[in-house]
Amino acid sequence: AGLKVVDSAGHSVTLPTGTKYNKWRLSRSGSKRVLAYRDTKGKYTTYKTKLEQGRVWYIQNSKTGTVKLAMPNGDTKTYRGKLALRFSGSGARTVNYLPMETYLRGVVPAEMPATWSAEAVKAQAVAARTYAAKLRSVVSSGSIYDLCDTTACQVYRGVAVEHSGSDKAISGTANKVVEYKDKLALTMFSSSNGGWSASAGADYPYLKAKKDPYDGVKRDQTWSVTLSSSRIQKAYSSVGT
Repeated sequence: AGLKVVDSAGHSVTLPTGTKYNKWRLSRSGSKRVLAYRDTKGKYTTYKTKLEQGRVWYIQNSKTGTVKLAMPNGDTKTYRGKLALRFSGSGARTVNYLPMETYLRGVVPAEMPATWSAEAVKAQAVAARTYAAKLRSVVSSGSIYDLCDTTACQVYRGVAVEHSGSDKAISGTANKVVEYKDKLALTMFSSSNGGWSASAGADYPYLKAKKDPYDGVKRDQTWSVTLSSSRIQKAYSSVGT
């Protein structure tokens, strides 16, 4: 209940509920968008509306503030804000629209355990916010989205990964970014750099190539043991040879 489809011209349609409507789908047909519902038998039927088919369509839920997205593999992922069907080449992509601070709730805990030191998670929140703002500021005018949701940009997983620890770090650093000479800094980060960071070039003098003494350091919880096949077989004799 509460699902609504809105076009970029401001027209909207509230989607009906009931056992007849199992799922909703926005799809592309040539240069037009099509809205359809799937019934309990798995059949999709076009749902006619007065929405402008040549406009961008957004699906949102004013009651919950979230939209559930059915993935090709059968999984369902929940996202805040609204989802849109954007044309890309001859196909289409699903794009999530939401405010920066809300977006970070699905990024920070996906990039760093939210249970780590509160100050570390705050630093991650500032880095992630700055990185997103930097990429958004240089995105091409023809792009249908600002950032991807993978490690090619920074990982974004929506509501599923939200955590009170990272939420607190995000709100505690609200709207704070890193700048260099009055411009957004490039705050790249990674779990490992192989022992050395790489230079980002003359435009980013603060990102120099330097040795990282902490990458690859063995920690107390790191251990190994060598087991013979006879020992394993004796311990799990019921498995056989």
